[in-house]
Amino acid sequence: MIHFFSNRWFLISILTAAFLLADGAALLRPLEMVTYDWGVQMSQHPGDKRIVAIVVDDKSLAALGSWPWDGRHELQLIRTLVHGNPKLIVDTRVATFKRDKPSLEILSQARKKLESIRYRTQTHAASENPGFIKSMSELEEILTDGVKQLGVTREYVKIMGLAGNMIFAMEGVDFQYGQAPAPELSGEIVKHAIQPAASSMVGLPEIAIIQTPPLEIASQSLALGVTIVAPVHAHSTTRTTHLGYRVSGKLFPSLALITAARSLNIPSSELRFVANKPFTLGQWAVPHDQNFAILTSFYHGNGSQSPFSTFSFVDVLENKIPATAFRNQIVLIGLTASGLVAKHDTPLNQTLAPVEMLAHEVATILNQDAYVQPSWTPKAKMALYLGVGLFLMLILSWLPRAIGMILGLGMASALVAGQMYMMIQYTLWIPATGSSVLLLTGTFVLAFMTSGKRRRRVFPYSEVDSSNRMLGLALQGQGRLDLAFERFRRCRADDVTLNLLYDLGLEFEKRRCFEDAMGIFAYIEQKQPGFRDCGKKMELDRIAVAGQTDSQKLGHLPSMYQESVALLERYRLEGELGRGLFGTVWHGYDDAKHREVAVKIIPLQERSMDEKSFLLAKSIFNRMADQYAILRHPNIIRVEESQVLEGKGVLVMEIHAGHSIEQYTSHQKRLPLPWVIQVIAKMAMALDHAHRLKIFHGGLKPGNVLFNEYSHEIKLTGFGQVMLLEVLPFPEGNHPWQRVMVHMAPEQIKGELPTRRSDIYALGRIFFQLVTGSPPPVEPVSGKEFSAEIPECLRRIIQKCLEPRPEKRFANCIDLARDLVGCVKSQVST
Repeated sequence: MIHFFSNRWFLISILTAAFLLADGAALLRPLEMVTYDWGVQMSQHPGDKRIVAIVVDDKSLAALGSWPWDGRHELQLIRTLVHGNPKLIVDTRVATFKRDKPSLEILSQARKKLESIRYRTQTHAASENPGFIKSMSELEEILTDGVKQLGVTREYVKIMGLAGNMIFAMEGVDFQYGQAPAPELSGEIVKHAIQPAASSMVGLPEIAIIQTPPLEIASQSLALGVTIVAPVHAHSTTRTTHLGYRVSGKLFPSLALITAARSLNIPSSELRFVANKPFTLGQWAVPHDQNFAILTSFYHGNGSQSPFSTFSFVDVLENKIPATAFRNQIVLIGLTASGLVAKHDTPLNQTLAPVEMLAHEVATILNQDAYVQPSWTPKAKMALYLGVGLFLMLILSWLPRAIGMILGLGMASALVAGQMYMMIQYTLWIPATGSSVLLLTGTFVLAFMTSGKRRRRVFPYSEVDSSNRMLGLALQGQGRLDLAFERFRRCRADDVTLNLLYDLGLEFEKRRCFEDAMGIFAYIEQKQPGFRDCGKKMELDRIAVAGQTDSQKLGHLPSMYQESVALLERYRLEGELGRGLFGTVWHGYDDAKHREVAVKIIPLQERSMDEKSFLLAKSIFNRMADQYAILRHPNIIRVEESQVLEGKGVLVMEIHAGHSIEQYTSHQKRLPLPWVIQVIAKMAMALDHAHRLKIFHGGLKPGNVLFNEYSHEIKLTGFGQVMLLEVLPFPEGNHPWQRVMVHMAPEQIKGELPTRRSDIYALGRIFFQLVTGSPPPVEPVSGKEFSAEIPECLRRIIQKCLEPRPEKRFANCIDLARDLVGCVKSQVST
């Protein structure tokens, strides 16, 4: 025992240490990120109504032309927004509009026009050149139009000054050591930097600014913020938001932080970055990691819609969106059109443009929804690993394999579920994925070790015949016949052992394992030729295994051998349950699922007159089996499998510990009235299930209803079998139609197809027989046939079921069941 424990202790210790090292080396980080993303996806945070996005989408490009524009559209948009009086206007487009191209075109046109004028003045006097005056006018128009276009930037800056609430983005990339230093920033840009504490500059990420707004725009901006450009080739998921960045020794806030701060009327000068302390934003404390980054909370919209109000640039430009929609709102402007920006992958399995990411980041800061990793998270992870290791060594290793696996899987699931709960309920992220994987790995390792140990303990070796015989009998009693045979073979081949082997061969035959039985009888014959009737048994088993169908050779075989020919290998026939109109029902055993079943065998080919009629019968059998297979109701016998084998139709069904209800339809033995009502109600619900699937019984009679008088459970059988009556021949004068037609509705007897109402008629006949103990009369039921103890409401229900005209019966079985319930309630209340 000490050796057993020490081996497991050592293995689990090594496994725990390996996981601790892997976690320290961040090898388990991808798995942790998977469960983190699950938590984000399951968190349901509503979008912030204070944030509105105006996007340059494909619709805007189709209407206004390719990006960038010449500035007139932006100028018109800003004028519209200023009238709406928004809280902030945040433009994430660094290249707001093109300024150089109009100037170059204007100068080029003016140059060409001046060259033309110079040529003309050299060749003709002005008075003799009538086009001179016209050329000068055209030149004046060109220059005037150019002045207007060059004045767009000036007008834009003027409106910015009037608004006083515009923030612009600066684009940056991660600084790579060894690369050329970024160009110096101008004074208009540097004035928006923050004066940091000396200690705060250590943890901040260093970046290089690659693009800034025009200087005249930057000088009039309320603030500038940094956004990081996502590399085009990157496929990593964006989960964090940095609050600030180092740029050439200066500290600049991120665009998300400065937007949130200015929306709360907090100026840049009051922003303080202090290492190892939460970032202070007014009265709020924003927890962050050592790099001043927070875990962004991503918000869910309705379906594919954004959780934030989003409008197309062209719609706002064309006044389709009223300016009042932006009153006191944080308006974000950015690009979302395909090919214009690099988008970010997110935990929501969505790709978001920078302006859409900014909306989530600003909402996370304003709503304090950021996921937080407490400072004690490393200690908690260490405690989880050690706790899981101790659990595996001290508890799980001593439990049985099945219980240990169930408990291990449950504990691992609980760890992951706990992580999800903390994220969803408290926005706390304490990674437990690594410890969950350790628990799963340890559980399966211990299960494997337990399996090997038990194999050696369960089958101890002994050379004593009596011990082997006792163990063989025990194994045979457990149904482990192969192992029992191995134990008996180790004994001396005396009469006692051979008799035990003979009984074991009979047991194999009962289970339809004829090949194994033949092997046992051959072993006995080898040890003692002529022992009992082993030779005859071997011949019978050989015929059964070969699937011999010659009637002369099968005629002398017992029915157990004949029915097992070419039968499904998965099922073993153990005894006959009964015979019906079509064939025999056997009590079988499912070796794959280790359960008892009923196997019905219908000799289709034997009952058919020729090959054509057999093919027709086979087609109808398959159709019947297909209909039967889709019926899944607690009061309908379930068909597990069907097949046509060696000319026989085989139906494998669930077995029911009951008998036909037909014995309760006589005066001598009737069920109590409450039982009858319960049986009819269950039958009605079962028939309604079949009717909803467009399946009609067509041959319902008491013999198709199985009833267990102890549990009151009922099962309906025989669905679709009435179709076989039309194709299978029966002896003259003994055709089953004579027994089936008695229970059929009048319209069905006339040749009409079965319907809901025809099944309700047959159900009414069974109801009548169970209540009165005799079949209903040929003429319509008048009510005189019932005894005084039958309530009037039940009489009406039975009469309505047995109406000769279908339209006067119940429309469906649900109506019948509803009237039954109403009748019972009325009797209870009285």
